[in-house]
Amino acid sequence: MIMMATINLPAIDDSFVDSFQPTLNYGNSPVLLVGKLVDGILYRSLLKFDLASIPSGASIISAQLTLEMNFDYSGAGTIASITPYAVADNWSGATVTWNNQPAINQAIAGTTANVTVTGPYSWNVLNLVNGWFTGSLANNGLELRTGESTSLETKSFVSSNAAAQRPVLTIAYETDILPAAVTIAGRTVESGHEDVTTTDSFQYSGARDTSQMTAVSFVVSNTGPNTATIGAEDSNDGINFVTEYTFGLAPNITTVVQYSFYSRFKRLSYKSLNPGQPTTVSIDYLART
Repeated sequence: MIMMATINLPAIDDSFVDSFQPTLNYGNSPVLLVGKLVDGILYRSLLKFDLASIPSGASIISAQLTLEMNFDYSGAGTIASITPYAVADNWSGATVTWNNQPAINQAIAGTTANVTVTGPYSWNVLNLVNGWFTGSLANNGLELRTGESTSLETKSFVSSNAAAQRPVLTIAYETDILPAAVTIAGRTVESGHEDVTTTDSFQYSGARDTSQMTAVSFVVSNTGPNTATIGAEDSNDGINFVTEYTFGLAPNITTVVQYSFYSRFKRLSYKSLNPGQPTTVSIDYLART
């Protein structure tokens, strides 16, 4: 059986480089700058993500980078066409500068976003993420840059050092390693287990096809130090889900999630109840025909 899941990954490292201050490091900056300000002043931003939480053998079906633009240096909505490129060399947000910035692979890039006014912007980076995940491309992260020919195109984005609206990489994947199915006394029994860590945004457990099952249980345990928000979700196609309800799950509490609606697919959503207070959640799935 195919299991579908979506995860939101925070940036594990980010910074920007500045041609006007070529020896300065901006690893602690709350913002990331991209684009040309005036002649001689260019900005480029670097971000890195850890894919270790994606199960080996999974098939990645989508990958979307989202950043929040919080200031337009033109003051007039000048378009900045920003593209994410694969980074060819290793780097550290704590030490990278304009003078020692890594090279990029211009042949491996995500989609281009025309950034104008403040708000969230997204890029399709499936080709980069697939390369990182399969090992065909070293995971040195990505660099955001423009064509660097238009003055006053510089845009400011929220960095991972900010309190909220930080960069996020949203990845949807499929895997057929869960659940395990066995036959007991003529009945098929399926089970699966996931250990997850919450973030400030909703993430999702694997979607389970329960259409042939007569009994279904999702047992959820909060094994961490902070309260989580858990949601029960339904879908008829395994892609578009609706939420029946959400509830808070305190630390060291275990509960069984009950569903009221009939649907082919079911899954759980989960996130931290309070921003910046992650916790760990154990999810056990058991169903029988």
